[in-house]
Amino acid sequence: MRLHLRHHEVGAAVRVEISSRRQQDHIALEEYLRHVEVLALPDEAALHYVQIRAALKARGTMIGANDLFIAAHAVHSTLRS
Repeated sequence: MRLHLRHHEVGAAVRVEISSRRQQDHIALEEYLRHVEVLALPDEAALHYVQIRAALKARGTMIGANDLFIAAHAVHSTLRS
């Protein structure tokens, strides 16, 4: 089995790789990913990423890089609505 991963999928693939049920989890991950829509990250959302990361770092409350991308995209989408 071979996965072709995009950036946001790597964390899940790592969990599958170290799982005691690797083959089952791999199949489940592939099935799940068929239903995931990947959205482009607009330039404005990238700026939100920088702002959110700087604010969290200043407070000492960093979150994971993927979570930062999700937050930045959510902020961008909310501001556009």
